[in-house]
Amino acid sequence: WPTWLVFWPDQARAALQYRVDLMAQAAENTQHLSVWLKDFTPGSPIDKYEPKQLEGLRFPWESALAGVEQCSPSDENHIVGDIATAFRQYFRATHDVDWLRSSGFPVLDGIARYYASRVSLGPDGLYHTYGHQGPDEYHDNVTDSAYGNAVGAASLMSAYDLAATAGQTPNETYKAIATKLHVPYDAKLDYHPEYAEAQW
Repeated sequence: WPTWLVFWPDQARAALQYRVDLMAQAAENTQHLSVWLKDFTPGSPIDKYEPKQLEGLRFPWESALAGVEQCSPSDENHIVGDIATAFRQYFRATHDVDWLRSSGFPVLDGIARYYASRVSLGPDGLYHTYGHQGPDEYHDNVTDSAYGNAVGAASLMSAYDLAATAGQTPNETYKAIATKLHVPYDAKLDYHPEYAEAQW
């Protein structure tokens, strides 16, 4: 992707158009998915989770021609944030406002809606994610994937930051979630554990 973007931007744009063309299916994908959100209601069991219908655009890990998940079941939803990263990078490299308004921002906003729909606000005042799988395919169904939450926060901020340029009103909810989406950090060892339960 970086090579296409620098040397063959038309090729890069064509790759992004593939995602634009599959937006309707990405929206349909969320209608068949739900995420278990932790119930922080006082007095509720510590392990109580409630299902919540997802919103926005959920692109599959392996998409093929139809935009339907070809690798089921797959929790590698970090791919959604990876796609947002590519869209953001393309606009930063080309400054193509017409493209942003017609194609880029609808995808970025849909991805931000997806991330906003799958977080839980905890009693610590931070947002958390559950049932995540980061790039490490050997650990799935984790809490607060460091990479997953970091790329999710970046996706939310991309939609917020580029809204005005796209002729839209910035969504303050996106910014509020992004700035408080928990990315695990071990201050003693000065590193980011891969996810909240990681024991190394």
